[in-house]
Amino acid sequence: MDNGKLLEILNSYNRFWATGRIDTGIPRDLLVSCIRQLDKKEVILFKGVRRSGKSTLMAQMIGALLESGRKPAQILRINLEEPLFAAEYASGSIPFFMRFPGKER
Repeated sequence: MDNGKLLEILNSYNRFWATGRIDTGIPRDLLVSCIRQLDKKEVILFKGVRRSGKSTLMAQMIGALLESGRKPAQILRINLEEPLFAAEYASGSIPFFMRFPGKER
């Protein structure tokens, strides 16, 4: 998959890059625990059943980052259920994510 298509998909999941804001929905109980993890240099993965609040919690964490002064281009949200991120394309996308172009915005 070409980088232009990847960037198009990422822009659709990361609209806050352009607006600097994100709808955070109903506050989740786990938010405080998750925010404590933000200073660690590790990836945070949310896994669970459908409609359990994973996307809302992610939006709330992004909102917390934005409120703390983090630049929108420093935050990357990836939806691995996106068909174009399927296994046959994912390995080719890793180098793109590693040199993530968001910091150029």
